[in-house]
Amino acid sequence: MPLHTRRHAPPDDVRPLIELSESGLLWLINRTVFHPRGLALGLYQEGREIRGWQLLVSPGEPYAFPTAEDHDGYRRAEATLRSIFTDREG
Repeated sequence: MPLHTRRHAPPDDVRPLIELSESGLLWLINRTVFHPRGLALGLYQEGREIRGWQLLVSPGEPYAFPTAEDHDGYRRAEATLRSIFTDREG
């Protein structure tokens, strides 16, 4: 059975998809993988639930974050990654 069709309870440490954005990891994925290629990964949500995603194609210039958003995304992603390594060590 393909992985995407399995029906079982997720492990306790699985985080909700909304945290992909809040953690800064969506910023990191877009900044390093998609934006340089003229794409962006967009998440669509209703309230606090992610309902889907889409790869968006830039209509002209490659996507880029405004400076303040870029700094905030970097700060959030670094904090998330740091916490993973801290949890593993502690």
